[in-house]
Amino acid sequence: MRWLDRLMGRDTAPLDIKARMAEAYEAAGRHDYAVALDIWAELAHAGVARAQNNVGACFAEGLGVERDLKLARRWLELAAASGDAVGQRNLAALDFKGEDREPDYAAAARNYRAAAEQGDGPAQDMLSWMLLEGEVVPRDLLEARRWAEAAARQGV
Repeated sequence: MRWLDRLMGRDTAPLDIKARMAEAYEAAGRHDYAVALDIWAELAHAGVARAQNNVGACFAEGLGVERDLKLARRWLELAAASGDAVGQRNLAALDFKGEDREPDYAAAARNYRAAAEQGDGPAQDMLSWMLLEGEVVPRDLLEARRWAEAAARQGV
């Protein structure tokens, strides 16, 4: 009874996440952010953390949609909570800049560290800088060097 399956929502084919993400990245590569955002939104609503990050990034930068930092934060928080390193880094940047609210340097440091520990080069670089400066987190030159070297190994 296909009509009953459709009625009950059981007729939907499973998402091919890898193929849909590739399609979205291809659209973004053409600067067709509206198409990319449509795909990422579908995946983000299905709980795909990297898609949640990408939707958040689109709202943060105004790519394919009007810039909306509140929506950006909401999506980036979901991605970061799911453990997506890029989502953690992007949320950290939002916290650090404080464009949508007062800067929260402690939250920025936590999220940069979480992303850095997962091997995210730009987060490693930023965490290194924060540790070197010592204004946001306690100054630790040895740890700053360790993170700077980790970032450098990735070409950052």
